[in-house]
Amino acid sequence: RALDSSDFDKLLVDDPPRQLLLWLNDPVAYQSTLEDKGEWEGFLSLVKKKYKVDLAGDGALKAAQLLGDRDGKWAEVWNRFADAPQGYPGVVSALRAGKPEGMIALHPDSWPQDNDEDEAAALAAVGGMVSAPVADVRSRLAKLRTDHADRLGGVWAKLGQTPAAALIVRLAELADLTGTIGVGSDVGGGADDYARSGWRTDQAFLSVLSALELGHPSAPSVERVAESLYRPWLEATVDQFQSAWIANPPVGHDPGLVVNETAGTCALFVDGLRFDVAAGLAEALVSRGLPTDLQWGFAGVPTVTATCKPAVSPVASFLSSGPELAPTTPAGGLVNQESLKRTMSDHGWSFISEDAVGDPAGRGWTEGGDIDALGHSFGVKLAHQLPDQIRQLATRISELLNAGWQRVVVVTDHGWLLLPSQLPKHSLPEHLAVVRKGRCARLNEAIQPPAGVIRLPWRWNDDVQIALAPGIHAFEAGKVYEHGGLSPQESVVPRMVVTKGSVGQPLALAIDYMWVGLTLKVEALMAPAGCSVDIRGRANDGSTSLATAPKPLRDGKVRLMVDDVHQGQAAVIVIVNEQNTLLANVATLIPEG
Repeated sequence: RALDSSDFDKLLVDDPPRQLLLWLNDPVAYQSTLEDKGEWEGFLSLVKKKYKVDLAGDGALKAAQLLGDRDGKWAEVWNRFADAPQGYPGVVSALRAGKPEGMIALHPDSWPQDNDEDEAAALAAVGGMVSAPVADVRSRLAKLRTDHADRLGGVWAKLGQTPAAALIVRLAELADLTGTIGVGSDVGGGADDYARSGWRTDQAFLSVLSALELGHPSAPSVERVAESLYRPWLEATVDQFQSAWIANPPVGHDPGLVVNETAGTCALFVDGLRFDVAAGLAEALVSRGLPTDLQWGFAGVPTVTATCKPAVSPVASFLSSGPELAPTTPAGGLVNQESLKRTMSDHGWSFISEDAVGDPAGRGWTEGGDIDALGHSFGVKLAHQLPDQIRQLATRISELLNAGWQRVVVVTDHGWLLLPSQLPKHSLPEHLAVVRKGRCARLNEAIQPPAGVIRLPWRWNDDVQIALAPGIHAFEAGKVYEHGGLSPQESVVPRMVVTKGSVGQPLALAIDYMWVGLTLKVEALMAPAGCSVDIRGRANDGSTSLATAPKPLRDGKVRLMVDDVHQGQAAVIVIVNEQNTLLANVATLIPEG
């Protein structure tokens, strides 16, 4: 056939949908770019013929309206936008301005203001449940989940603009999980039920608490609705566990280490690693290609660090009773951080600081995470901190294995309870106790505690009586986060063994990264020697590099810079080996400003 003007326009426009989006994202800047290349007139001509819009005459609002309507060829442009909307922030603004008024939208999910209305309606619905009966809350959430679930697969979810829809789904999951309670025949069976599935309810509750940004005006309502579902389940679960324990105290299930662990073992102690958080950590480790065996054991009585940290250490068998809640060393001194280090050193265990990896030929003990400190300091805000804690712990475990340790054994001292409305108080006067904590106390000799207080023997001396608060109560008022008592959440603790896997087994490289302005910090501690990091427009195309220069990893870490012309652009962080073969990649968005 004879060539016409459209054929020549196509020579200047290699990807019309993408170029339309780039223009709509910033019309003035993109027009200037094409004019500099001598391609603007050809682009105008092609768009007018193919997409039925005059960009110069009709402007961005008309183009945005056609994009939102998705009719004809514009459906292809919408699909391209929907694949990676993070790369076109200006298109979102154009859609907001371009929605036709007074007309029924063909695609309501095209328009950001419609999404805003759906989000507001979801939050209003949750607020309306604050004082509703639990059965009513469950039925309303089931309907809301159906109404809002589809929104989580669209453009606005990819842009992080559907937190209320995500909240509804999380609340509905919590409603489902709190509908049943574990029914172990004894305390061991109850603990096994909790370690197999019961922890998911605690995890779901934390997920709801972190669904909205800190300071969100709807957060108090969300907390009240979530607690209306969670608290009855928690009370019943704890009461059942305490009754089973008192009726027949458990024997065995020690979660700690032994002094003659296999050489090449590094213990990682994490204060307050509750079982549900440990399950999230195990999932993160498996996603990195690290074989992870998550088991459970019983923490000591009471579930406080002074008692339980020495109990899971490799030198527990060399320690004995003390005057308060901590044991003593063979030399007779009270166990604290320094004396525990010395005792471990005396028995062939080296203490490894958090910035070192130690000698993988021996046996090592290191510590990580700030879960317990964050819980005591921030209370309900701990839910927002936990994902970063999991990421840091997974990175540390990867680092230790990469340094040559054959296995990392993760242990902890105790879990915890958390309720936004605070744990109820149960009275235990201080004069009855040698030392009193939030949910436990060491009683003075021959003291009978008040009615309702549980008494159990101390982990380090059966003749010493420990008072434990009943149910979910605390001996001190105002406690949102606390431990020391007897519950699956505090007493059923994880013991996790992580290894590198068999020789030759391919590992899924994990890329941890953080933007600081236009500087990208990358950690890939399991990457083989000789690897480099780049930031690209297309993962497998080195010619699309956006970094000022690709850089090699040094000790698994690197920093890269990008020019400010790439602000707001979607990109891919890649790791390549010395042969420039792509080993791993992760999508990102270059920040603005």
